[in-house]
Amino acid sequence: RGKPAIQDIFNTDMGYAYSFIVAYYIIKTKGMPAMAKFVENMNYSDIGYSGLPALQNDWNNFLDVYLNSQTNVNVKFSVNMTDMIAAGYFNPATDKVYVKGDWNWWNGQQMTLETGNIYSISVPINTYSFNEYKFFTNSASAPNKGLELNTDESIDGNRLLDIYNAPKTLGVVQFKSNAIPSIANVDMKKISDKVQVLKFHGRIWNSPSFNTFKYPFKLISASDYQSQKPADAFAFDAGFVGANDTIYISEPVTNEQIATFNNVTNVALYYLCQAYLYHFYQTRNMPLIFKVGFPLFEAGLMPSDETVKTAVTAYGGSFASFDALNNRSTFVSNNGKAVAAAFGEFMNIFKNWGYGMISSINATGFDVLSYWYNVNDLSGLLGDFNRYVNYRFLQTDNNLRVQMVKETEHFKFYTRPVDYALNFPYFSDVLEPAFVEYTTNFNLNITEKFSYFTLPTCIDGEIEGVPCNGLPPSRITGGTAWSSGMHSTCASTQDELPLFYHMNRHELAHGMQGNMPQGTVTAWLNEGFPEFCARGPISDTKLIEMAQSGIDCMNAAVNYFGHRPTYEETRIYPSPDYGYYTLGYFLIDYQYRRGGYPLVKAIQMNDLAAYQSLGYSSSQAFLEDFYFDFDVRVKKLPVATLIKPVTNMDENNPTVQIAWSPLKADVKWNVYVSVDDAKTWTKIANQITETSCVWNAGNIMTRFYLKIEAPDNMNLSSTYGPFVKGDLTKLNFISPIIDNYAIAGDTLSVKWGTTSIQRIKLEYATNVVPALPVNAADWKTITDDISTTASNYRWAIPATLEGTCRLKITDISNANNYSESEIFNLVKPNETGGPYLYDKNTLLLLHFDNDLSNRSIATGNAVGDIQNISGSNVISSQFGKSYKTVSSLTVPHHVNLNLTGDWTLEAWVKLNSFGSNDMYLFCKPGDIDTYFSNYALEINPWWGNIFFGYYFSQAKDRIGLSTSFSPSLNEWYHVAYIRNTAKNQLQLIVHDKNRNLISSVDFTYSPNETLLNSKDLIIGANLDGYIDEVRISNTVRSFINTGVNKTYENQEQNFYPNPAKEWIAIKNTTGVYKMEIDDLQGKTLIIRKMEDMNERINISSLPKGIYLLKFYRDKEISIGKLIVK
Repeated sequence: RGKPAIQDIFNTDMGYAYSFIVAYYIIKTKGMPAMAKFVENMNYSDIGYSGLPALQNDWNNFLDVYLNSQTNVNVKFSVNMTDMIAAGYFNPATDKVYVKGDWNWWNGQQMTLETGNIYSISVPINTYSFNEYKFFTNSASAPNKGLELNTDESIDGNRLLDIYNAPKTLGVVQFKSNAIPSIANVDMKKISDKVQVLKFHGRIWNSPSFNTFKYPFKLISASDYQSQKPADAFAFDAGFVGANDTIYISEPVTNEQIATFNNVTNVALYYLCQAYLYHFYQTRNMPLIFKVGFPLFEAGLMPSDETVKTAVTAYGGSFASFDALNNRSTFVSNNGKAVAAAFGEFMNIFKNWGYGMISSINATGFDVLSYWYNVNDLSGLLGDFNRYVNYRFLQTDNNLRVQMVKETEHFKFYTRPVDYALNFPYFSDVLEPAFVEYTTNFNLNITEKFSYFTLPTCIDGEIEGVPCNGLPPSRITGGTAWSSGMHSTCASTQDELPLFYHMNRHELAHGMQGNMPQGTVTAWLNEGFPEFCARGPISDTKLIEMAQSGIDCMNAAVNYFGHRPTYEETRIYPSPDYGYYTLGYFLIDYQYRRGGYPLVKAIQMNDLAAYQSLGYSSSQAFLEDFYFDFDVRVKKLPVATLIKPVTNMDENNPTVQIAWSPLKADVKWNVYVSVDDAKTWTKIANQITETSCVWNAGNIMTRFYLKIEAPDNMNLSSTYGPFVKGDLTKLNFISPIIDNYAIAGDTLSVKWGTTSIQRIKLEYATNVVPALPVNAADWKTITDDISTTASNYRWAIPATLEGTCRLKITDISNANNYSESEIFNLVKPNETGGPYLYDKNTLLLLHFDNDLSNRSIATGNAVGDIQNISGSNVISSQFGKSYKTVSSLTVPHHVNLNLTGDWTLEAWVKLNSFGSNDMYLFCKPGDIDTYFSNYALEINPWWGNIFFGYYFSQAKDRIGLSTSFSPSLNEWYHVAYIRNTAKNQLQLIVHDKNRNLISSVDFTYSPNETLLNSKDLIIGANLDGYIDEVRISNTVRSFINTGVNKTYENQEQNFYPNPAKEWIAIKNTTGVYKMEIDDLQGKTLIIRKMEDMNERINISSLPKGIYLLKFYRDKEISIGKLIVK
């Protein structure tokens, strides 16, 4: 539309842009003061014009050059990297520096070294332009991911660049970062590293932000220091914090100075830490143990343990009050500086950086907060310090004296040598890789080694003033962490060591939170984060193990609050605990799956801002999406309840109506259809918010599936079907379908689609070859006239049939109108492992051949995810598909599932991995406590992944037996758990995939009564693998013995005591036999030939643990568990 008249520019959609150009032109040609005066008076003479037409003419001419994007001028940028180099943030030999700005869409342009540490570049930039820019380095060690920190030149913190119509050379500027200006002879990297540590220390409620802490350094001469030093300076001092907050430092030259500092870098570190404490408490008036002790320890200037011991001894070996350490005279004569350093160490590594728990402080004393745990008051802290000094410095037995025992790449470990011998290198081998893992995952730059203080619970408690008094500790593992250290208990015995793996990883993650730094977070976020770090993302395999625990905790949370917790309620640390650690773990894992480690970190630092970056208006909205994900992924609920189409009702119209009720409102949906048994999918609705759509299917005849997906919710989806798209004028087979298995002698449900044809003939053919038609002569009649009304016929399969089979239905009135089924398989039954036929004693029989139906009418069908039925992992050609235990199955409670008499529980199982929780094949859990089951068959991880079958009596006594056999991974096994009431006997029988018997154990039980319940039967819980041919019978089933010697385990054995320590006595009632003791790895440790009636076996050489005691008699083996204490 051409150049606008100035008086009309606000009448166009470009008004504001053009008004800016007018103002820009006036300022650039007439100056800012003239522009200001013109705006004030609107007098054109103030800007050198006779009136508006003259301004309009000049402005029109200016627009020609202003809008010319082809005219550039060179701008030279220069940046000084000296401070970055001194701080260790930039290595000139390997790192590069760039300038990036809005003229090049913030793509960096590399600068070159011009002189010294100054890098430069000339960049062509369009004339008459305002630009913003920053410098950037690719150095991995640079803060802020290499980008300069914000300046005050613009609202966004960028540098400003104003280009008119001439080349420009900008002045040299320092790369803006938190790097401290370099000081002669001072290692600036150590200074920067210490600032990073101080920055993340905890703050007290009234302490100002670290950002307000200023720490300018000034190096002065030794003589200048002597003339300027404060009146209260000690002989060792070599600097001071000035009234203007400047940190004055000098080279240490006197003997006292050199003995304390050794070099000027240490001087700088000491007074930096002292200045920090002044800032922290907002006062310089504090006791000497704070003023001197804090900077000595924080600066790494601790005296030797022997020096501290000597100083403590000079004070009499203990302290009646902290006042004794605040007397300047004795502070000098007794070397109170060393004791102050010990107090600094005590407050940091033992009292968990307790400086935030100081309630008041002045030059003569201090006090503590009354709620400081296990301290409570100043006398409590004094008692802790005296006991700490005794254990740390005065203990005469060096093996029992606490000391720094080990230093690794990222840790300094403090404990007693006796505890070091037991707990290391286990602790360091866990913590070192975890440190690297966490700092890598969350892009953390931790510049100083963590302190790690650890003692057994009762020893640590003695120092804390809460001794065990000869009783066992209430808990073995316990710890805490902060931004620079950890404090925990440790193992007292070898078998306790594994308990500390998770604890150490968990507490270290808390330390990582302090180095992000963590903002204000909920209880779920605070404890969920270290659980996530310690245990890792919840993979599909791990979800198998975790799901039920998560569901139980969510139910407990609902009971606690009366509803699912709101986001604000997740801030509450509950009592009693409903499982918020676990729910937090699931929440953090959801965050990780949404945005990886960067999102997890961002939420820890500022949860609401992070949620808003994902498009959420509130934290609650994010939590609601987490709940939706939890319901679908963990609880295995469908994303929606399908309303149309309806199962078992054919769709005979060309247009299929689809409708659903969503699990969560306000979700966008994709809808897919599959006509090849869910192998491939066609999208029929995209990102719709409605809860219905249509499928224009036309006149095809097919079995079809539907999938409803939430694309904005991590593609959560559920599959529905099969359904039938039919044609009333034609015949359409529904089942059996391809890869179905049917058992000879059993019955098979034959189904077809709804049709207007009234009467049909049903035939079968065997030994069918895929892709070849069946010869007419090979069809055999099942029935030559049946009504189509029921759309179903149950065929009693002749017991003699075997192999591939196909069925055919034909219109009696029109032989050309027929439909053939897909090829399926007929197999013979097998009484050892199946496949089984249903009989009157069968309560549950699951074949998993394309459905979860129960072949028995005594109880209901299984409930689970039909998508987990798998054809890729089968036992053999005699079996059909199996069930992948990504999620467990349930069978609704029925009185018939409460077993009270004889029973046989059996299933085929194949494991991909062993879990850390009980891996259940079957479990009928208790009503109040799920552990008190009516019956259970599991693989027990605590005993070496062996099979364990058990039940509870009405008196809640557990009765069970186990094998010594542990299954191999990726192998099929048939396992049967039998209860024989006639013999009062339990049996566990295991066959391999070839049906060879590999283990058979039994146990005589009492009493007879079983504990009944009303809970659903659970199958395949916590199992990572596959199950098949699941059967429960209310009778004792027989299994073929293949000649393998029978093994009897867990029978009542004639040996005592158990547990034992030095010896066991064995009573021989069966003549000559062999006895051996094996460890759980199968290694034989002791062998004896037993002939006497009573024999005593020395076991004092066996370490504490669980062993197998085996007795060999003729062809039988009897095995018992021996516990050595």
